[in-house]
Amino acid sequence: MRRTLGSLFVAAALVLVALWTGEAFALGEQMLGRITGEKCVKKGKFGECYLKDAFPMVFLTEDGKWYRVESVGDVGAADLDKAFGKNVLLEGWTTENKVSILSMKVLEAGKKEFFKG
Repeated sequence: MRRTLGSLFVAAALVLVALWTGEAFALGEQMLGRITGEKCVKKGKFGECYLKDAFPMVFLTEDGKWYRVESVGDVGAADLDKAFGKNVLLEGWTTENKVSILSMKVLEAGKKEFFKG
């Protein structure tokens, strides 16, 4: 009997943690902006970005704030590369200097602009 109650308690705790974690992910906000390089943002060059300045990648919001990119969902390096220099719609959340991305949708086809430097 004691073993069954202990197993039941552990199972209930795991369910509560799973529900809490799911709620945390469901609370992500949607944000519009652009994926670009940190050095490009600091230099104010949004339309042209040297390949050497592409990393670390940042998310530049419409109001000019920028956050280092951190992927926590299914968004990987290849997805970020495809979105580089393009407008995107992100779902996630921001902290002081990072954006945690759960999902991302590229809003325009646009072409990458890399310059040898």
